[in-house]
Amino acid sequence: MLGRQHLMLSVASVSVVLAPFLLRAELLVFTLFFGVAIGSLIPDVDAPDAAVFHRDVRGLSGDFGSAVNNLVGPVLPVFGYSTKYLIYKPVVKLLEFLTSEDYCFEEKHRTFSHSVLGVFTMTVLTGVYLVPVLLSLELLAPFYLLAFLSAYMIGAFLHMLEDSCTKTGIAWNSPFSETRIKGQISTGKDVRKPRIFLYWLGMLTGATFYLGVIDKRFLSLPAVAAISVTGLGVSWLVFLKLVAKAEITS
Repeated sequence: MLGRQHLMLSVASVSVVLAPFLLRAELLVFTLFFGVAIGSLIPDVDAPDAAVFHRDVRGLSGDFGSAVNNLVGPVLPVFGYSTKYLIYKPVVKLLEFLTSEDYCFEEKHRTFSHSVLGVFTMTVLTGVYLVPVLLSLELLAPFYLLAFLSAYMIGAFLHMLEDSCTKTGIAWNSPFSETRIKGQISTGKDVRKPRIFLYWLGMLTGATFYLGVIDKRFLSLPAVAAISVTGLGVSWLVFLKLVAKAEITS
């Protein structure tokens, strides 16, 4: 999918779960949104002109799109280029040197940075780099750093889930397995289906916000959170299977 689709779908997905907490833990919710937004674009550091290298994500529109762009735009190139040259490229070269020819580690789109191993590695090393930076700025708060890194990883996995809806698909366990999850959505051409799903996630967010913030008479916050997670999971399953028609191929 395109960068703007990754960013909007990922932020909208976590909004479903975070909406009930918007007025209870503002700083934590902001940190989580920020982490997901950055993480949703990070896997594309393996592409030459990806959205993560630009201050403004092209194609974002409306108040929601502008808000998301303003949230992450100023720091996107910092995370994009530092991840590419300090993490992605060195790690791929190192793994290529250390492993046998049976496992093909290479700088190619939708390979290492679009795998479980790649996302985990990039998340951990991002944390390693952030610690001294935050310490030097006297901004290190371990709890919020862990929250950011967790959200960053979730955003990256959502990116992979979104790319699994496309015709090229994703080999989640690359390079150890070429088994892929791929659907029928054409990147850059079939924009209607992701847009409709985005609208659905927006409505779902409105519903969970209402249940968790506006009307507190019938459901406890844990119950609303459980409903939010379940609703999001079911929504993604329906989109993957019935709309994108995703399947597992070897």
